Amino acid sequence: MNNFPIFNTPLELGLRCLYLLKVSYPSKCSLDRLILLDYLTIYTKDSKVSCDSLHPEYPLRTIELYGRRETIKKGILLMASRGLITIDCGESGFSYSANFDTDWFLESFSNKYSKKLLEKAALIEASFRELSDIELEEFVDTNIKSWGKEYTNFFPYKDGVL
Repeated sequence: MNNFPIFNTPLELGLRCLYLLKVSYPSKCSLDRLILLDYLTIYTKDSKVSCDSLHPEYPLRTIELYGRRETIKKGILLMASRGLITIDCGESGFSYSANFDTDWFLESFSNKYSKKLLEKAALIEASFRELSDIELEEFVDTNIKSWGKEYTNFFPYKDGVL
């Protein structure tokens, strides 16, 4: 039995941030932007981009937006401690960007998932590039109630507990 979790860990989320920063380069991203773009990258269908999502969709998936902040922050710090992310501190707070080592590191991945992740990250980044962080957050706030609606009849007991 494997006692080393890999799903939803700082390692996994930090790696996904590397892909987002790679396709965003030379732009810098805030933590909030990375959290939103990460969600939209794995659930691409929620972004209104007409394609299948990278991960399977499930009811209540939007909870991931609220529970992932600390894990992504730890993932970014992990990648930055290895020289894979550049961290800048400006008037508006911290921002993150890719660097030469980001590219070099990601080129070592050649599996099917990595290629799909890069494709989805590029698609999402291009779709939302022109939006400010506030506008991106407004897009999510406006649409979040409809994400997961495909499962409205998933729970058969609507009138209380048996």
